[in-house]
Amino acid sequence: GRDEDADGESALVVYENLRARPRAWWVGRVVPVTDEYGVDAIRLGRLRDGARWDVASTAFATPDDDLGELATTEPGSGPVTILKASDGDIQVTSEAPRSGLVVVSELHHPGWRATVDGQPAAVLRVDHAVMGVRVPSGRHEVSLHFEPTSLMLGAGVSSLAALITLWCLVSGGSRRPRTGRDE
Repeated sequence: GRDEDADGESALVVYENLRARPRAWWVGRVVPVTDEYGVDAIRLGRLRDGARWDVASTAFATPDDDLGELATTEPGSGPVTILKASDGDIQVTSEAPRSGLVVVSELHHPGWRATVDGQPAAVLRVDHAVMGVRVPSGRHEVSLHFEPTSLMLGAGVSSLAALITLWCLVSGGSRRPRTGRDE
């Protein structure tokens, strides 16, 4: 029930990253930036106007995304609760004081699909590498599911190949090679 010193034991130092973000969080402001600028801003921690960038309240997205009012909303944060986080399946609830973005610390890939309260929603690439989903004000459930086209295509090709192989085995096994002799 207690720690005792042992011969040859050295002191243990535990480091904690106090700036680490949780698995998911809400931000109230999204700044449209090019990839080059986004990487520099993340590296330097500064916005175009010289203001400090805070990952907890402001996210970067590509200028091509339809950000609407999110591009002009003030920075802010709100509670996000993780309901489920497993391979290819993430569910969270957000208590958004106003429209915003739920940012999920999972690498963005075009195969991710999202819903907000069961309705399809766009998955944005934010902060150069992770995912974000727009949410209106109030309490909402956000679900993300990984369904890449490449996986579906690969499953289809594999199934077709298995069927062709099975057909070849079945049809080839019922035929006997002809020997030229009548029996």
